[in-house]
Amino acid sequence: MSLRPIYSENRHGERYMQLLHSADPRIRLYVYRLENRRRIKPAIYSGPPIRRLEEYLQRTFGGGEFEIMIRRGETMLESGTIGIAAIYRNLGRDRR
Repeated sequence: MSLRPIYSENRHGERYMQLLHSADPRIRLYVYRLENRRRIKPAIYSGPPIRRLEEYLQRTFGGGEFEIMIRRGETMLESGTIGIAAIYRNLGRDRR
């Protein structure tokens, strides 16, 4: 399966953002962690869209590669991959 990055095209990224901000209660978001570009099941998130999805994935899962699917019932509205950088945490250690 060839997965395209969510933000690979302006229209694709724009539609993705519109769906994440949708008030339609029928829209469901599914997020899977990717390992070597392969989906790891089960989904790490399944539920209503999260407006700040990238921040949620970074804080909750420490970043990584993810597959995003947005559906309305059985209809796939959008899908793709996203890479999220890990949060750098300075633990107060002086490295002199």
